[in-house]
Amino acid sequence: MSLKEKCFAQGRFLWILGCALVVLATLGAPRQVRAGELPGPEIYLHGEKLVSDVAPLIHGDRTMVPLRLLSEKLGYEVTWDQEGQRVAVIRGGEELVFQIGKREVTHNGWEETLDVAPILREDRTFVPLRYIGERFGQVVLWDHEHRRVHFTRDRVEPKKEEDFKYRLVLINDSALPEANSKKRAPEQLQAGDVGIVLKAEGEELFVDLIRPVGDLPEDWSFARGYVPRKNVILMPTPQEYEILATVTFVREGKVTLEDAVTGEKEVVDGNFYAKVKKKEENRLLIERPGGANDAWVSTEDGQYYFENFTGNPGWEE
Repeated sequence: MSLKEKCFAQGRFLWILGCALVVLATLGAPRQVRAGELPGPEIYLHGEKLVSDVAPLIHGDRTMVPLRLLSEKLGYEVTWDQEGQRVAVIRGGEELVFQIGKREVTHNGWEETLDVAPILREDRTFVPLRYIGERFGQVVLWDHEHRRVHFTRDRVEPKKEEDFKYRLVLINDSALPEANSKKRAPEQLQAGDVGIVLKAEGEELFVDLIRPVGDLPEDWSFARGYVPRKNVILMPTPQEYEILATVTFVREGKVTLEDAVTGEKEVVDGNFYAKVKKKEENRLLIERPGGANDAWVSTEDGQYYFENFTGNPGWEE
């Protein structure tokens, strides 16, 4: 091979190598997120992780998801109007029409207002996850520890107010009272609280929550109050409790607790509720009353069983 041919071959090799490196760098690089936006959580639909070429993101303090990703999985037809920058989602008699950059959305001919307007990213329409979950009739759970959002099942509610009574309820992430609510909420209400419904009043439920305490109080009114109906989960499944519940029932009988500080083990009488501070695969870290150290309990002994809770003492309708 002549010197000229060698130079040509070397140059061609370097050019191919350079192109390959550029392609690899592009494939391995994370998706560029605009200023003020953050990568969003993983999305699970009925136990299946949804994978998309465009990931969810946080925009305006709201989790935004690709509309088509969820819609088509749930059997909705999606159509795009390029000229009007509108996207319609249709299934049966249900229709939602969004417009890029506009907070107003049309739901079955009625106009509603979003917290954050739909946005266009990488040729995908992103909409607020909370809104689309509600409109698709899904139970939506937020797992902040693992940065996951779960659409666990179709949301089903009683048609009559009296049929809500004494149903178990799991407080969801956004279940704090609306700013304009004049009704008192349970004290220290938080996501993961568990209780029962005492009565339904329109779009609000009057609930009685499990409150693990040391010495039993004479007045349990602090555990009762109103929460928005749309933001609670009725008759939760074991999976929903496992993801979100911050209270557990330590089963009846002798139970072994492991001191979280000293590591010492102690056998105690069960049959009590406890606040869950941390969850691991086979054990729960629970809070102990009276200033005692937190303790670990196995998931066989610390259970998400609340069927025996019928409300705290002292409530009269």
